[in-house]
Amino acid sequence: MAGKRSLVDIDDSAQWMLSFCEGDDTAFDALFARWSQPLLHYVQRILGEPALAEEVVQEAFLRVYRARESYKVEARFSTWLYRIGTNLALNELRRAVRKQPHWRIEEGYGEQDGDGMSDQGSSGRFGVVRHLESTERPS
Repeated sequence: MAGKRSLVDIDDSAQWMLSFCEGDDTAFDALFARWSQPLLHYVQRILGEPALAEEVVQEAFLRVYRARESYKVEARFSTWLYRIGTNLALNELRRAVRKQPHWRIEEGYGEQDGDGMSDQGSSGRFGVVRHLESTERPS
């Protein structure tokens, strides 16, 4: 049958995953031993933070564990695992971007302006407008 993989074509890791699906917990240990370090190095290159990369690898293997009942051999096991790791790492990068502080437009306007007045109590656009008005006044 075209498109289906025969058991002869299945890589060792996929065989371990299939054994794990059938209840062999030592097969999961073998998968972890084989793929945890390569996946860690890969995810670390994406994230740049070793501790965060370790968390992502743990989560990836947790997802592998949870997928044991629905796993189907459609590609090499490593392709599937690395896709899980990549998606989790990209999620972490997106989360990090959302956590970055936003630059506030009023920063720098709490200082003394040229007219000697402080904008400390002003907020948002009004502080900017007052600052612009004070700098545009003819001397």
